[in-house]
Amino acid sequence: MTGKRKRGDFGEEYTARQLMQRGYQIVARNFSKKCGEIDIVAKKDGVLAFVEVKTRGLFGYQRGALAVDANKQAKIILTAEKFLEDYADYDETRFDIAEVTITDSDDPDVVEFSYFEAAFCAN
Repeated sequence: MTGKRKRGDFGEEYTARQLMQRGYQIVARNFSKKCGEIDIVAKKDGVLAFVEVKTRGLFGYQRGALAVDANKQAKIILTAEKFLEDYADYDETRFDIAEVTITDSDDPDVVEFSYFEAAFCAN
């Protein structure tokens, strides 16, 4: 699989399927504002999760979660605030990170999937 966007789309689709299998409802995908983008917005048991998906090939130089630095977190938090302005209020929100590791091929397989609930917070 070539191209960063294709790899990202693959990882986001895989993550959305995993979340649905775990009982989440997908509320939005690729929610975008000038301040940033949120890959997946999902809810379960009254909690709204803003999910950043990081997809890496087998020989990636770092774990995907490590790429979500303070600057990226700030953009996600600001975008989440915009989402809540445009839609509804939720009693509880959370910021999660999904890591998808795939084989480097035109028809990739998922080698590893890790999901980190409450990976960072807005405070």
